[in-house]
Parts: sequence; structure tokens; C-alpha cells
Amino acid sequence: MISSYTDGEVIARTVGHLGIRWIPGSSNHKGTRALTSLLQALEEGSSIGITPDGPRGPCHEVSEGIVRLSLMSGVNVLPLSFSIRNHRFLSSWDLFLMAFPFSRGAFVWGRPLSSESHGGSPQDFRAALQKALTEVTVLSDRLCGGENA
Repeated sequence: MISSYTDGEVIARTVGHLGIRWIPGSSNHKGTRALTSLLQALEEGSSIGITPDGPRGPCHEVSEGIVRLSLMSGVNVLPLSFSIRNHRFLSSWDLFLMAFPFSRGAFVWGRPLSSESHGGSPQDFRAALQKALTEVTVLSDRLCGGENA
């Protein structure tokens, strides 16, 4: 899911060139339609990617959208983070990381998390996901000599 506003247009074009299907929407614009499309994609067996801090942040904090989607679909969430050696953070609310060409980076992922394993509690699942995402982010930054090194 990518914002249907202009700020998401660059990302949508980029992933489109890579052959990645994207769903327009956000929690505050076409949210119900986007949620329905995401649930349908999961039912069809597709994998989906979501930035967990949502369209407004706060930065690096798991929003309720991904928690709700996992609870509704029963699909596990794979915590994933990426860092790169040569980069620049943009002065946006989410500190968007702009990778410089030809720089080396690292993807780090944790164990899949099941909302069911947390008793169906949205708060417990959200806390577990937040912890897992923080751990993979710290590790990916360390591997690239970043701020958490």
C-alpha cells in the first residue's frame, strides 16, 4: 500500500518499474478500499509490504493498521529492516532514508510473528511487533556502521 497522494507517487513509480504491484491508499484516504484490497491480495496468496509506522507516524512506532490487518487475515508478520552505508536522511516526519547509488546495504529480518500467538490481543501483538522491528533495525544499522553501531 502506497499513499495515493503526490508524496507516494515517486515510490509507486519506482516499485512499478520493478514489477511490484501496489495498492493506492492510506489510513486517512481511501483506507477502507485499501484494506479490502490488501485482504483480497492476502487471500489470493500474495505477499504484501507495509511500512509499519503509518502515514503520520510517529516515526518508528508500529501503527494499528498492520496489527488490524494481521488480526483480520490471520497472516503472520515478518519484521524486516534495511540499512545502507552511504545515505542521507530526508527532513521528513519519517526521516526517509535516501540510499546513494552503488552503496552496500543489509536487509535483516526476524522470525514471523502471529497475532494468534498473543491471544488475539492487539496491544500485546503490537508490543511484540514493535520490539521485533526495533531489534532488526538496530542490527541492520550496526551491519552498515550506522547510528546504532
